[in-house]
Amino acid sequence: MRISARIVMSLALFLVPCLHAQMMQQVVVNSPAPVAGGSITVIQGGTSTTVKHVTPGSGTLTLAFPTNPGAGHLLVYLLSQSSGAAVTCPTDNNGNTIATAKAGTTNGIICYVASSNSGATTVSKVTGGNDTFVSIWEISLGHSATVDQSGTSTATSTSQTVSTSSPTTQANEISLAEFFDQSTNSSITLGSGYTGNSDLGSSGSESMASGYKIVSATGTQTATATIGASDSCFNIIATFY
Repeated sequence: MRISARIVMSLALFLVPCLHAQMMQQVVVNSPAPVAGGSITVIQGGTSTTVKHVTPGSGTLTLAFPTNPGAGHLLVYLLSQSSGAAVTCPTDNNGNTIATAKAGTTNGIICYVASSNSGATTVSKVTGGNDTFVSIWEISLGHSATVDQSGTSTATSTSQTVSTSSPTTQANEISLAEFFDQSTNSSITLGSGYTGNSDLGSSGSESMASGYKIVSATGTQTATATIGASDSCFNIIATFY
């Protein structure tokens, strides 16, 4: 039985688009979904060995992680300065790419490394002649980190609150917040749900506290703190997944 060239060509014109559409559909079906949430583990941070304060005239603040960070982890650097000007991110000695998660107009910033290099890591910040505080954290997310939501606040009160400007988008995220007393070295007690610590400046200086909370549902994230005196405070928060 002989099949004409015209019939063969007609079949080809019909089959090729169908096969192409099927292949494209297969590619879409097999594409992996973005990884978000999952297991979150705080490896180090929130202790007396992961927070440091230096007084004016110290030149450069340096703080080493007590334990060498692992590869592919989220590193978070929370900083406060008494300069009254915008604060910039620190550097570290391990070749990590440091980005801004949230910066305030003055006095504070949250910086992060989305996927850390392994090995000894020391954070450095030129003080510019100002009281300077830094709190460092290492967190395992199981993947490279993404910043989700953030916010800032200022108030003169013994009760301080800071919230993200929008609800979080993932069910499982970690929220980190810092509270900076710009007036005195009053005590700072973190509110319910947040774990961390406070570092007091020298007599008559400032103080800072930082902490984290692992959240398991979407929504606006809020951190609170109680100050030992009704002082002017700058506060900042950021979430990651």
